[in-house]
Amino acid sequence: MESVGDGRGDGMRSGRNRIGFLFAVGLLASVMLASTPSPCQASIPDILDDPTLQLLFPAAELRDLVGYNGPRTYLFIGQNSYELRPTGGFISRVGLIRFVDGSPEIVWMKYTYELDNRYKEWVIAHPEDADPQTPPDVYYLFGTSPIWYMRDRNWWPDFKVTAQELLSIFAQEARAYNSLVPEADRIPMSEPYTGVDGVIAVDLEVGSSILGVTGAVTLDAPGKAYDGAILNAQNFGPFCQWWENSKGASEAAGFFNALADAMREKLDTAPSDKQGALAMAFVRLLSQHHMIMYSKTARNQSALERLNWAGRSPSLPGDFLHVSDANIGGRINPEEPWMGNKVNMYVRRSVGYGVTLRYDNTSRHAADVSWQNLGTTGYFDYIDDPNDPEPNYSILENAYYRGWNRLFTPASAVLDEGGSQYEGVLEDKYDAKMARRYFASWVGLNGLYPDETQTAVYQYALKYPLLSVPNGYRYRLQVQKQAGTDAEGFRLNFYSPYLFPIGAWGASGLSRSSHNVRFNGDLEYDKVIEVSLVPGVMSRPAPVIRYGRVTRFSGLMSPYHIKPVVYVDVYRRVGRRYVRERTVGVRVSTYTSTTRKYLLPYRPLGRGYYHVRTRFPARYGSKVFYSPWKTFRVI
Repeated sequence: MESVGDGRGDGMRSGRNRIGFLFAVGLLASVMLASTPSPCQASIPDILDDPTLQLLFPAAELRDLVGYNGPRTYLFIGQNSYELRPTGGFISRVGLIRFVDGSPEIVWMKYTYELDNRYKEWVIAHPEDADPQTPPDVYYLFGTSPIWYMRDRNWWPDFKVTAQELLSIFAQEARAYNSLVPEADRIPMSEPYTGVDGVIAVDLEVGSSILGVTGAVTLDAPGKAYDGAILNAQNFGPFCQWWENSKGASEAAGFFNALADAMREKLDTAPSDKQGALAMAFVRLLSQHHMIMYSKTARNQSALERLNWAGRSPSLPGDFLHVSDANIGGRINPEEPWMGNKVNMYVRRSVGYGVTLRYDNTSRHAADVSWQNLGTTGYFDYIDDPNDPEPNYSILENAYYRGWNRLFTPASAVLDEGGSQYEGVLEDKYDAKMARRYFASWVGLNGLYPDETQTAVYQYALKYPLLSVPNGYRYRLQVQKQAGTDAEGFRLNFYSPYLFPIGAWGASGLSRSSHNVRFNGDLEYDKVIEVSLVPGVMSRPAPVIRYGRVTRFSGLMSPYHIKPVVYVDVYRRVGRRYVRERTVGVRVSTYTSTTRKYLLPYRPLGRGYYHVRTRFPARYGSKVFYSPWKTFRVI
């Protein structure tokens, strides 16, 4: 068997090889809507050998993913994030990508509708052999097909669940497709069409990010309308979508082939100082779920999940929040038949989340989700223009928004009241495949038009929201970002009236007070925010105390969790160690509220440095809580 070695041989021969895999990523985005296969001869980049990356993701798994241990074939899913769906966008392209020794090749690529339409023909012709699944009930409101096609199967935010569904429907549609098309157009795979090793999904941000590093490209296509067109990070997505929807299939295919050639040349000639930025762009795309991977090999899938490149729903104990939108009910106007639109290009979403702890070990939750349509008005006049009977892309992207919104929570969540201010909560279900409960409602059932805003509010309760840790409690919130979305606003207000937050981490910008933890920022990546809580705290004493004076300390404690006696341990520094000086017991016999101030009198302490902390024995059981150490000096 040939040894792979450390991977540095081919990886350092040329600039082209160093960015081979990144070029493949850019190429996948470039040909996402193309109609012909486009090979790419390049190899894995040097990021394989980055020591930091190898700590998280052993090179063995990464090499196996890209075909160093044998060819790897992936189902490629091109998602249009301007028509948002749970895993990133409407599935506009489907194909097969093969990796051999780190070199990717697109071996087959089609519009998803081509497979779906052939599958529909096959189902009609073979009703005795067909057993098509039906789509979720929400699709039927707008008269959709009774067959759940591949283009709509990315219904679960957990990409592992969606990927397995896509592989299943691909096997069915591939069988139908190959039985109805000429041999030259068939998928290069034999029955049962399960010989793929995983799924790779990308959205339009991939191509934009690559161009953001390399710079703009100019298309070279003499005699074509797009000859000399300049594409950059800002106009890549809109330009690609305009050509898809405004031109014929053959014209669009020519455009995307020219784009792929231009990007290939740009990457081939990229200077060496761009390679680090390309590697970082690649990692960012995976971390922000603009590119998601699934592997049928358990070891490789586990490695992807460790890096959070698999688009999985986090499985840690604690609270969980995920907002998922599906643009499935868009029309240009009420008089036109139903069709999808690309209005998510202009829809901005923000999420506010409030959590209030209760003394009976439950918590109250309120999530408000707001949408604002920033599209441009005035495009609807085109619909009635007899000289322009076909809808163009400007109409599609500036139409009103209608989406199905689902709020995913822990399985134990119990809905109290909530929903959109217009429609209300229409579904309260447990999703067994994701092991999550979700609440759902329509956004813009009557149309969220340009310059309009709408808000949905979900209120629910959780039992046992806290995790028990050796010195107190911990609240953990896992927030999963929806794939295909940009950084959206996220606000958190955590309120604990009887336990005291002594630490909070997991996101920059967290602020903490005696009873609250707040966050106000952007959700660019998945977040895990944790708050450490104790039933009592001591305020910081004066840093310097005069000798001979009585020292007093104030504190707060929770009557629901501790006994009416607390102990204060005072340690004095002797050399490099601190030894116990004394322990003072303070009895508090009455409680007037959930929190109470108390004073701890001391006999005068000798000169020196001291550590002090408070012990809070649990009201029930033998557990003891400790406040953080405080330091002061007596002079």
